[in-house]
Parts: sequence; C-alpha cells; structure tokens
Amino acid sequence: MEEYLQNLRHLRSQMNDIEEAAAKRSVEEQKQKTSIEALEKDLHSVESETTHLNIESKEMENERALICQQISEKQKKLLSLDDEAHTLLQSIELLRQEIIHVSAKLEERSCYFSKIMEESVFKLQQKLDWLNSFTLQMASGNQGKKNASRKAKYEELKTRKNELNEEKHKSELLRMQLEQKSEAFTPAIKELDLEALQEEHKALLADVSGEIDYLNSLMEQIKQLKSVSHEVKCQCGEQYKVELMDYEIVL
Repeated sequence: MEEYLQNLRHLRSQMNDIEEAAAKRSVEEQKQKTSIEALEKDLHSVESETTHLNIESKEMENERALICQQISEKQKKLLSLDDEAHTLLQSIELLRQEIIHVSAKLEERSCYFSKIMEESVFKLQQKLDWLNSFTLQMASGNQGKKNASRKAKYEELKTRKNELNEEKHKSELLRMQLEQKSEAFTPAIKELDLEALQEEHKALLADVSGEIDYLNSLMEQIKQLKSVSHEVKCQCGEQYKVELMDYEIVL
C-alpha cells in the first residue's frame, strides 16, 4: 500500500513536471507566434516601401528618358542656330562687300562727273568770254558773214552747255539713287540682331548644362535606391536582411 502511494506521488510529480513543461512550451510558442506576426508586419512594410521605391525609380527613369529627349532636341536646335548664324554672317559679309563696292563705284563716278563738269564749265567760260569780246567787236563794225558763222558757233556752244547741264542733272539723280540704296542696306543690317542670337545660343547651352546636371542627379538617386537595405531582427534571435536590388526583394 505504501509503495502504491509512493508511485502515485511520483506519478503526480511527473504530471506536474509535464504540465509545467507544457505551459512553458505554450508560452514559448506564443512568443514565437508574436515574433512571427511582427516579422510578417515588418516584411509587409518593407514590401510596401519597396513597391513605392520601385514606382519612384520607374518615374525617375521615365523623367530621365524625357530629359534625354529634350536635350537631344535642344542640341539639334543649337546646331540649326549655328547654321543660321553662319549663313547670316555670310549674308552680312556679302552685304558689306556689296556696299563697299557700290560706294567705291559711286565715288568714282562722282569724281568723274565732277571733273567733267569742271572742265566743261571752264571751257564754256572761255567761250563766253570770247563771245562777249566778239560781241563788243561786232558792235563797233560790220562783220557780215563772219557774224553769222560766229553766231552759229554761239548757238552750238549754248546747246552744248544745255547738254552738259542735262548730263549733270542725270548724274546727280544717279548719285542720289545710289545713296538711297546704300542707306537701304544699313537698316537691313541693323535689323539683324546678332546679339539676340548669341543670347539665345548661351541660354540654350545653359539649359542643356542644367538638364545634364539634373540627369546625373537622378541617376545618382536611382543608384542610391538600388542599394537600399533594411535589417529585421526576430525576437527569437535570428536576423533577416532585406535589400532592394534591380527591383526585386532579396532575403
């Protein structure tokens, strides 16, 4: 009977040990379950953040492609402006050469007509002096046929004088026309605003430089996003490292 009671006490002791061990195991399982739930929440948060980062990265890639396209378009525009500026400079140089040529020709013709006019006026004055002298001589005596001949010469000289005056008038008109053409060239050249073209060229270069810097900044941000890592420590003691590499989650 005593042995039976001893065995019963021993059995109760073992049952108590088993119940205590079961309670400890239940507590440990609850702790592990809580840790697993916390880890799952952390993983869900990391996945959500990774998705957000992927979206931002794709948006940056799209923005980068758009900026590259804009840079290409502005480079083409710069090349077109360079060609236009080169053509414009050539046109201005041709206009300057034409103005110089026309001015030289005008000066040459002006000098030529001035010289002719001076010589004609001098000769005409000589003829007039001679005619006045002859008229005085005619007043003092009868010259007959010589008078008619000299009168005809006088009329011829008078006609020549009128022709010279008409030629002088034509030369003056021609000179005025050439001056008007020369003055017409000057406003046309002034209207060619080279400074405005140069300012636009500098502004485009500044825009391209700024967009290249911004593109480099975007690429650096993308690299930083790809190197994002996050460590998650479980309550059981194990550590998990979550990294963003090429838009995938690596555990």
